[in-house]
Amino acid sequence: MFTGNALQIAHRAAAFCLAATFCFPLTARAADIAAIVETVSDPAAGVAPMDLLEKGRVIELADNTKLVLGYLLSCTRETITGGRVTVGAEKSTVEGGRRQAEEVDCDGGGAIRSNNRSNEIAGAVFRGKPNIPPLPKPDVTLFGLSPLIRLSVPSKTIRIRRLDKPHKKQVDLSATGSLVDTAKAGVRLAPDGLYAISSGAKALIVKISPLAESGAPLLSRLVPM
Repeated sequence: MFTGNALQIAHRAAAFCLAATFCFPLTARAADIAAIVETVSDPAAGVAPMDLLEKGRVIELADNTKLVLGYLLSCTRETITGGRVTVGAEKSTVEGGRRQAEEVDCDGGGAIRSNNRSNEIAGAVFRGKPNIPPLPKPDVTLFGLSPLIRLSVPSKTIRIRRLDKPHKKQVDLSATGSLVDTAKAGVRLAPDGLYAISSGAKALIVKISPLAESGAPLLSRLVPM
């Protein structure tokens, strides 16, 4: 049961979540997030696609329930059927079920590489004028054409600009949660393209692999911000 002070803190936290339009689950700090749910065959498992799972989370699966997890740091994609699943830092422990694992192309989606590269991005956008520096190096390489953007702080808008071809029209997307799936908005970036993705004061420079494809696993297109 909450004490008076604890209840006030809980109310304030809830109010902040509503004002900001979203929050990470109170039981999962952003720093503890280890895996993302790709698919789950039974909603009764207590998780849903796109859920971010913290290390130590336990999931009970019925015998025939299939769960697909992607691990951010190890680029491991697991298919688990049944059993008691405990989320680890780089892989799951499964008791009483079956686990199959494979490595997928990803760039370590758990790491946040840069908070603000706005100056470099601004210089790249106006590239072609005298004394403008060359294009910046990417912070992350994606192997899917539609980024899945993971926000660590609230934001209302995501902006995507192409740097190697700055005449291309920029894309502005509304952010309504901690994950923004650009595939749902019909965004498909160009293979071998270089892009700036910005959210509030944060910005990342993203390279799309020449071998990137549509329908890639979540880990292959995850952008941490």
